[in-house]
Amino acid sequence: MLSILIPIYNYNVFPLVSELHKQCLESEIDFEILCQDDASNSSLNIFNEKVNSLSNCNFVALTQNLAHRENRNSLAEKAKYNYLLFIDGDSNCISTDYIQNYISNILDFDVVYGGRLHPEKCPSNNQKLRWKYGRFIEDKNAKNRKKTPYQSLLFNNTLIKKRCF
Repeated sequence: MLSILIPIYNYNVFPLVSELHKQCLESEIDFEILCQDDASNSSLNIFNEKVNSLSNCNFVALTQNLAHRENRNSLAEKAKYNYLLFIDGDSNCISTDYIQNYISNILDFDVVYGGRLHPEKCPSNNQKLRWKYGRFIEDKNAKNRKKTPYQSLLFNNTLIKKRCF
């Protein structure tokens, strides 16, 4: 049913994967969670290795950098289910029914974009430019996105049928 694909670069993804894993088990669906670090050689990959201890979950650290788009494509090629849910590794679940929200819409659409929401305060000074862009340009509610639906395409937090991808 659902392949959750998480590209990573220098980030501890285990807390995110643990929450997604829990929600998938509660939803009683067939699922896999595939995580792929894009050759960051990060010390955080020690934590990411714990992903492999969870059922239906896999973490791999690439030795050669693919870049963000190719990392996603690589994950999609490895996915075994018909529905792909892309989540960036630095994301958080802000809802205990995150997976269930997608499951309830999975058969009705070819693509479901869940939106994005950056924290109200910048997490650190070295992330200030990225945070400002995300907060003031990318973060739009569904009502505003519908006004100009083809203005941009963001793949974080997107469910798509594998054949469409």
